[in-house]
Amino acid sequence: MLSSRLFTIGIMTAAITACSNESTDAAVAVVSEQSSNSVTNAPIFKSPAGVWLISSKLLETNTSPEFGITSSIESKQLVVLEEIGDGVFRFHECGMNIDVDYATTKLVQRGERLFDQGAYQDKRGEVQYSESYKIEFEVLNDQFLNGVLLVTDQDSNGSYNGIQHAMISGNKFSDVGSLSELTDEDIASAFAGEKINKQSTNEAHSITCLASSKIKSDGTNNWDNVPQMVRNVINDVREELDAMPADINANGAEEIAEDGVSRDESNQVSSW
Repeated sequence: MLSSRLFTIGIMTAAITACSNESTDAAVAVVSEQSSNSVTNAPIFKSPAGVWLISSKLLETNTSPEFGITSSIESKQLVVLEEIGDGVFRFHECGMNIDVDYATTKLVQRGERLFDQGAYQDKRGEVQYSESYKIEFEVLNDQFLNGVLLVTDQDSNGSYNGIQHAMISGNKFSDVGSLSELTDEDIASAFAGEKINKQSTNEAHSITCLASSKIKSDGTNNWDNVPQMVRNVINDVREELDAMPADINANGAEEIAEDGVSRDESNQVSSW
């Protein structure tokens, strides 16, 4: 049976070899054209790394049996989207006070989609709790960005439930890797007179984010029952946004850092 199959293959091979050179060339031409078309039609995704001008709105609810708080932060930001590996990115957002430690996140690129998520549980204390985050962006033509961030924080006994949900949209502002490479005129044109009151820098004191943010309390139930610690943090955020000078620019990072206002990205986890 095997010898018969080999014999058949031998006949086919001989027949192909006996074909004219013209036929062989034609077959090669067809294959080459098909290969060329498949490469041409394959989607090509550029790296979205660079500086993005984004608008964002964070909605937050904190509830317990004793109180409830609903608040929001609206922000315009110049944000660096840094490529930290092949197809892996880090988003250096600074304006929303969202409970995400960006220094540990890794957004993986899959086509036009950037995605990361994580979760944590603490079962050591009397009250166990769990936290989670999800970041998902869609980048279109390397020019437009839309996305969501979702953060949850829950106690297992129902004594506390916190949710942060942010919507983001924007467009590519520059291909540079740091806001320090932009001119003051570039930054002024991006914010169009709005007060810059948030920023972040990396270890080299290179500016990775500038933001103009406004916090708004949409409603509070039983404010008298809100723990003093929670009230203090909310008030601190408001005071921080109000106290920041209006003349932050790309060349002022070191001066701002000396005043203790600049935020180190390694400490960007906030709870308020």
